[in-house]
Amino acid sequence: MNTRTTFYLAVVLVLLGSSYMLVRSRPPSDELDTTPLPGLAASAATRDVFEEKLGDVVSVVCKRRNGEEWVFQKTKSDAATSPDEWHMTSPMAAKCVSWEVNRFGSRLGSLQYDISYRAGQPGAPTPKEAGLDPPEAIVTLTDDANKSVTIEIGASPSRRETYVRVSGRDDILLAKTSLKDLFKDSALAYREKRIWSFDAAKATRVEILDRSAGEEVAYVLAKDGSRWMMESPVTARATSKVDDMLRAISNLRVLKWLDDDPAKLASFGLDPGSVTVSVTVEEEIPVEQDSDADEAADSEAEAPEPATETKVRSYELLVSDRSPIGEDTKTYLRVVGENAVATIMKSVADKLRPVMSEWRDMHVTAVNVSAAKRIELDTPDGTATLVNKDGEWSYQSDGGLAEGDVVSELLTAIGDLAAVVFIDTPATDAPSYGLDTPQAEVRLTIPGVEGIETITVGAYSDGATKRLVYVRRNDGPSIVKVRAADISTIIRGPLTYRDRTIIAVLPSRFKQIALASRNADDDGETEITLQRAGNDWTISRPVSAEVRVDAVDELLAELGGLRAERVVGDESQVSAYGLHAPAATVTLTYKIVGEVSEDSEDSEDSEDSEDSEDSESGDTEAVEGTSRSIELAVTKHEGSYYAKRSDVPAIYEVGPDIFNLLQAEYRTDRVIEFDDAKVKRFSIRQDDTTHGFVRVEDGWAYEAEPDLPLDASKVKNLLLQIKDLRTPRYIVHVGADPAQYGLDSPGREITVGLEDGTELVLRVSLQTGRVGGDEGFFCGIQGRTDIFLLTKNSVKRFEVRLDDLESSQ
Repeated sequence: MNTRTTFYLAVVLVLLGSSYMLVRSRPPSDELDTTPLPGLAASAATRDVFEEKLGDVVSVVCKRRNGEEWVFQKTKSDAATSPDEWHMTSPMAAKCVSWEVNRFGSRLGSLQYDISYRAGQPGAPTPKEAGLDPPEAIVTLTDDANKSVTIEIGASPSRRETYVRVSGRDDILLAKTSLKDLFKDSALAYREKRIWSFDAAKATRVEILDRSAGEEVAYVLAKDGSRWMMESPVTARATSKVDDMLRAISNLRVLKWLDDDPAKLASFGLDPGSVTVSVTVEEEIPVEQDSDADEAADSEAEAPEPATETKVRSYELLVSDRSPIGEDTKTYLRVVGENAVATIMKSVADKLRPVMSEWRDMHVTAVNVSAAKRIELDTPDGTATLVNKDGEWSYQSDGGLAEGDVVSELLTAIGDLAAVVFIDTPATDAPSYGLDTPQAEVRLTIPGVEGIETITVGAYSDGATKRLVYVRRNDGPSIVKVRAADISTIIRGPLTYRDRTIIAVLPSRFKQIALASRNADDDGETEITLQRAGNDWTISRPVSAEVRVDAVDELLAELGGLRAERVVGDESQVSAYGLHAPAATVTLTYKIVGEVSEDSEDSEDSEDSEDSEDSESGDTEAVEGTSRSIELAVTKHEGSYYAKRSDVPAIYEVGPDIFNLLQAEYRTDRVIEFDDAKVKRFSIRQDDTTHGFVRVEDGWAYEAEPDLPLDASKVKNLLLQIKDLRTPRYIVHVGADPAQYGLDSPGREITVGLEDGTELVLRVSLQTGRVGGDEGFFCGIQGRTDIFLLTKNSVKRFEVRLDDLESSQ
């Protein structure tokens, strides 16, 4: 241990010893001298500065050492659920943060002390030493009973004490609390950070002056029902950005109040500011009724609706384009008519500054076009006027029905038409945009809308790319560019809207169907008439025959609700669509509504007819007794299928189904009918070989060699194969020349002999042929003049192989 360390230890020991002796020499606690120091008043207990307590403090007046006077007044709330409010009346008029002002009453009204200094007594601090000459502040509190107290606030000798003096008294009190934090640096610090509060939904008008670009631009927006309309700088529908702005401003809170010196406004960029925002709000407020009205209300069973009046208020503020140094995310703001400057977040300020591309609804028209009752079309493919009566669209020129869904597509396309960019230009420049000779124009008459709503389609902005098109609404100065794809629906020709219903008749009402189809092989024509008798259909012409039930059912279903894929032309263009020489025609005869038939099914149909009226397109058929007829021509032309009714000018494009059905086979496909149990013998000749079979008791014998044992079941199956023959198509129904089809010397011949001596002879051609899309052997029945086809597979089924028929037993 060195000398220096030894010296330090010795000093520490001396100090510890001295402390110990001092403690031991003190008297016991109950022997402490409590006599006050000279000049101090006795204070054995803590006392209230104000012996008589105040009630609810309603006024605070604070005079600062710098000469500034702050005056706060409380506004009592009428509603139990709403808090009272404090307002500053001097040096400015403003709503305050209530809890900040309430602290004056709560802290000073309950102030306590335990030491008081009598003026002039030895040891007492002078008013100057106590910070009371002059005081830091003089605060006057007034309660709701109009009782007032005034206290002077001095210096704080410690962190938990403050010199105070009650006005009118000389003694200085040492209060048991520090009051340093009771006073803000400025009156602005007490101001409520929420500027105002209003219901954004009650706003009716917004006016914004934007000076940020050097030139003042006025934006004016007005509420139209539930929508915002822009009145300036252009007339257009506004977007939801207006609602976003109103939500931002209706409960706007500042970050911090900075200054209220009018001489400094320019330094904050608020004289007048970059943007001025004014919002007009209309609110219904209750109106007090006089006592007579109250008595009248009490005398009635039901109380009347409370009387109200409309109160119009305006909320205006100025926004700067400057930011505090080092705080680029903030900007300055002040309320119009006031000098107080505050900061808000720049993100909030940006919502108050209009951006035309965001605030302006890019839709070309702002009206409800879906409510239109009249449409005038002027298109590259012609003109037409459509009118809506009782919810149904029709052509004004001829009364023909229009396709409601297609008209709705047009109105939707107009309503949805949106600009890529707006071009605000004088009307005299219209020729340069192709609007003096437009591609198309649509004029709408809409109930409740003044004038005619007009959409004019001009030229392409670039004739090479043809991606954008100039469009103008009405005769306004604003021209827009829209996508060419968006006007494709608008420039469609009048035919597009024609009703696509070709036939609309309940299939149960069809009475007769006459089909005529052109034979592609010989340019001849096949005609057939289907006739309904009761619940059944038969062929009545050119021969009486049974029908293929499934095929007829399919035809009835297709014809009963036949609709076009689109309308492509009118009767002046029949040759252009190959309908001057149609591939097939059908004439439908059906009973009209109200006809009563003798058969039960017809009667039921007639009863149902009241709820399901026929609505044939262009229903101008001549009435023939209780029936009407429709004639329809169908053809295939350049890969597509077209149809036209004889009584309707429209030409329709249809699907292939109806074309194929009109050329289908409807006569029964059974070609030879007999009761196999009554067959006595049958033979099959192929070329020069004939195989004959005769019935013997319960079996069959080979006619050329009766003793040859045969398998009876196989012979019977061969007979059934003949009975079950089916034809895919009749070539000629009546009057055929057998020699024309090689049946004067057939390659095969089948003969079936019955018990009554009747013989059925089926002749089959030697060679195959093709008719339409079907290929096979030409066939005929002896004694009949019709010709039909049998496929190769069908003919192969009655080839005879004795080895297969011979019995193995």
